[in-house]
Amino acid sequence: MQQKTNPANNILVFDLFKFFVEPKDQKIYISKTVSPNFIYAMNEILNDSYRFIYFDEDISLCPECGAHLNNNGTQKFNLNKNLPIYKQTYACSNKKCNFTKITHPEDYIDKYSNYTKEIKEKTTDYSLITYSSYQTKSEIINLHFGTEITRQTIFNSQNNLIDELLKEKEKKLFKKIKKLKIKPSGIYCYDEEYIKINKHVHVRMTIIDYKTKMIINDQIITKEDFNQKTLKKFFKESLKGLKIKTIVTDGYKAYEEIIEELGAKHQKCVFHIMQGLMTPLQKILNKKNKKIKSLEIKISKKTAKINELNKKIPIKRGRAKKTDEKLIKLRSKINKIQLEINDAKFHKRKLKKEIKEYTRYKEKISLMFKSKTYKTAIKRFNKLKSEMNKMHKVFRNFIKNLEKKIDKTLNHTIDHEIPKTNNLIELIYRTTFPSKIKTIYRTLKGAERQIKANNIRWMERNVLGEKIKIIS
Repeated sequence: MQQKTNPANNILVFDLFKFFVEPKDQKIYISKTVSPNFIYAMNEILNDSYRFIYFDEDISLCPECGAHLNNNGTQKFNLNKNLPIYKQTYACSNKKCNFTKITHPEDYIDKYSNYTKEIKEKTTDYSLITYSSYQTKSEIINLHFGTEITRQTIFNSQNNLIDELLKEKEKKLFKKIKKLKIKPSGIYCYDEEYIKINKHVHVRMTIIDYKTKMIINDQIITKEDFNQKTLKKFFKESLKGLKIKTIVTDGYKAYEEIIEELGAKHQKCVFHIMQGLMTPLQKILNKKNKKIKSLEIKISKKTAKINELNKKIPIKRGRAKKTDEKLIKLRSKINKIQLEINDAKFHKRKLKKEIKEYTRYKEKISLMFKSKTYKTAIKRFNKLKSEMNKMHKVFRNFIKNLEKKIDKTLNHTIDHEIPKTNNLIELIYRTTFPSKIKTIYRTLKGAERQIKANNIRWMERNVLGEKIKIIS
């Protein structure tokens, strides 16, 4: 019995077949609406003797006089500077009309350009992933497309495309954020970092939502313009119309007045507060550790010297005879060196004890900030205050200064939603504008574009990514 077969559905996509071949002349005529990628694919299949000619299928009559247009030869064009193709030229059949036209695939290649829009857009796309020099981008293009593109062409292309591309990406990003109903939580982190652009110092000011990880505002200004007035304006413009509960900052005094005006709680970053202790303390600890190391070297050398001298002493029992001056002198020298070793060991023990004491107080202060309740934190702080007379000057000064702002450093113990550090914003700085590229930009615009591109990637990964995880 013959098997039944289902009828085949044949689908013809005409847009893929807008070309025809003249076998005699070995010419392939391709509509200008077809991508140059098709030509590359055909070139891989066919031999080099075929000529690819772009033609205009939408034009047959002269737009000026209405007469018929005649083919008028071809114009050679070096596609991406690595594949010779041809463009069909047309001339009006009316001798009185001087109208001529050259076919150009404007959807894929800009006028007066050798490179496809795709290749030029790729150089811009690389900037959205990470920083790379124009030379590196040129080498990547050569690796992927087999064409050498000049650094100047890449620069011109990026200059024309990147702002529009970033604007479009930003628009799509905020559209997704709105769709997912991601709104500011009211808890914000603020910080600034210094960036050198063309040997001139600039300040990058950033506000981020702690919970959603959304970048609220990110702005670069010159160091000369960075003052309390600028800060106040930045805070007010950034948080206008948003819910405001708490703002986390470092210990810069100017923030207090601004945050108070905004009607928000102020949490001072514990990490920055601890830096105020650790910077001078570390210098003291380094000196003491250096002395310990020096004493250890001294002890080691002196011990080796004693061992060397002991070898010179003959194996005898009892005291040395009064007449054996050489032996008496040798033993006296050994005893003197041993006293020096004992003295060095005593100082070493003393230094280690001091370091242990400093470390203990440092851990007590750190533990205070890790307290789960405000009551426990204050209790630990008051205990530290009662021991101030026993402490080194560094700790006394730190506790005196901390007392003035103790409440602003312990808001995180009252409301556990409040972060105690600005570490999130530090992470953003390391991610969106790492140290290795901080000093290489020659223009402010270039730095702003790179930061904007990296901020978009941050938001896509952290703001949208986190929300999608929760939904799924």
